[in-house]
Amino acid sequence: MVYDQIIPDLKKVFSTNSFTETLRNDELLFVFEMTEKNDSGKILRKFTEMSNIQPANRHFKIKNTDNNSKTAHICIDGDFISYGQEKYNDKSENYSEGRPDCLVFNNQIFLFLELRVEQEDESVSKEDPKWRMFFKGANQILDFVTFLRDYNFEIKSYYNKVIGVVCFRFEPDFSVLKNLNAQRKNQIQKISQKLGFVLVPHNHMVIFEI
Repeated sequence: MVYDQIIPDLKKVFSTNSFTETLRNDELLFVFEMTEKNDSGKILRKFTEMSNIQPANRHFKIKNTDNNSKTAHICIDGDFISYGQEKYNDKSENYSEGRPDCLVFNNQIFLFLELRVEQEDESVSKEDPKWRMFFKGANQILDFVTFLRDYNFEIKSYYNKVIGVVCFRFEPDFSVLKNLNAQRKNQIQKISQKLGFVLVPHNHMVIFEI
């Protein structure tokens, strides 16, 4: 199985970035954000988990269509990279780097997942704020992919199908992609070309099949 190879390889190449992987056999799974607080209510850490029990808070729904494959989850923001750590790539000249919330994969597909489900109401109904959130999430994924490549770790060496997913409560309308202004089209094309795989917005109410 591919995940039996990629998890040990990640641990070998990034030995200073300790992380805990979750592997589950369930067909339907849920990825959601958790918050760890101290006794006074101060946030110590935010992180993602994957469970077969549907949580009360908003989440990313996955259906594993490969019966012979487990689903793997690795929390990036809050585990692989410490919560609140702004810079993690020593080979980058940037002051700080973005990162997706987590990685989700089975034997046939690999997802870089960013959760953007915190929107409280349809006040973000105008497309511009949604697109800004989409591009922020897309660039977080790009920063992390760049970090992996800086250390000669290429996900596409393991998977033919790699997708960057930005999961929203209210997502931009990609059905009108042909009518987008030139600036948005160029942004999507530039980021996608740098990544070498597609970026998709996803509504948190819809099951994502892998």
